[in-house]
Amino acid sequence: MVSQQQVFFLLTTSCYVAAVFMLWTSWLLKPFKLWTTLMHEFSHALAAWLVCGEVTGIEVHQNEGGLTHWKTSPEKMRWARYIVLPAGYLGSALWSFCIIISCGNLFWARVMALALIVVLLICLIYAIFGQTEEQRGPLIGLSIGFGSILCLLVVLSFLNSSTSHNVWDVLLVASLLFVGVLNALYATLDVYYDTVSRTNERSDAYQFSQICPCCFPKCVGLVWFLLASIILILAGYVYMQMQANAKDDVSWMMYLPGPVAVAFAFAVRGYDCIGKRTYSPIGIAESQA
Repeated sequence: MVSQQQVFFLLTTSCYVAAVFMLWTSWLLKPFKLWTTLMHEFSHALAAWLVCGEVTGIEVHQNEGGLTHWKTSPEKMRWARYIVLPAGYLGSALWSFCIIISCGNLFWARVMALALIVVLLICLIYAIFGQTEEQRGPLIGLSIGFGSILCLLVVLSFLNSSTSHNVWDVLLVASLLFVGVLNALYATLDVYYDTVSRTNERSDAYQFSQICPCCFPKCVGLVWFLLASIILILAGYVYMQMQANAKDDVSWMMYLPGPVAVAFAFAVRGYDCIGKRTYSPIGIAESQA
């Protein structure tokens, strides 16, 4: 028998996916796409720290590209790149996995929100003081904007924790799930469009192929795309399994965010159709380095 938590997940996730695709080229999704770039670049930074490297800068560009500045000793550089280069796409997919899974429990949703706030704080420090080649503004705006929203939701969720099914808990979980779903979709599609459907010399896959003998950029991209897709599917499977025996105490408010997102997307599309605006097919911006 399907639990209410599973129904909530299937309904809300399906609605979010539909809303995201309807608004894919809308400026309304721009901040969230830049968010996925931030997670991509921060994943590079985490991998660089993992191999004992030094991160000197993190950039997020207005065109949805980005750059992570890092360095390590010459003798470590070659093998370190085997870890750092794939970490952008695959690390972003893993972040999506963790965010989606955390939405199954309010405690872990709060923990994930706090973890993301720490990530944004680190990125803000790098945005202000770190090395950069282009723009500081987008990363500063993202860090402050999303950080403020998450802080507000977490604080209000804690302050109203004595109330069963309070609206702030719903908003916190719904927001995290939306970010997780969007990040998963964008990270997966970005791998395909940026590394499989075309060869981009600035892409991580192309750079990886240069240090890996007998590997073509598109082959590398295909492997990463399959891995990212598996992670996305696994996130849904694990969530459903975790909630298989969950108590059916889901508030009716939990079912609202998904349909509201779809209704909002329809309204925006309708407004643009009336205004004779056109939407181009789904496309991915320039490579995230």
